[in-house]
Amino acid sequence: MARKSFSTYIPERGEEFEINGTTFRLKAAVPGDVLLDFLSGADQEDPSAMAKTIRNLLDSAIVPEQLEEWHTFIRKEENGVNLNLLSEIAGFVSEVLSANPQKQPL
Repeated sequence: MARKSFSTYIPERGEEFEINGTTFRLKAAVPGDVLLDFLSGADQEDPSAMAKTIRNLLDSAIVPEQLEEWHTFIRKEENGVNLNLLSEIAGFVSEVLSANPQKQPL
């Protein structure tokens, strides 16, 4: 019987992104199911479903101590955060968090 053993790689620290001079930090990892939901819903024609998928990914990815700041920031009209920008950020986040350098366990 064939058997394959898998191990999880989690980077030591998360990445960051910046909007208009404000920096937000990302967790080093999110549950795989969150990424799968985002990737499976990324091409949907339903803007409401797409918005929910983006919100779930970003809420799961941003470090907890900045989540309230994030929500306040994206609600302020003067910050210019629209759905296109949120989609672009979500794409970056999914790329960063789904990258796996396939490090071999020691």
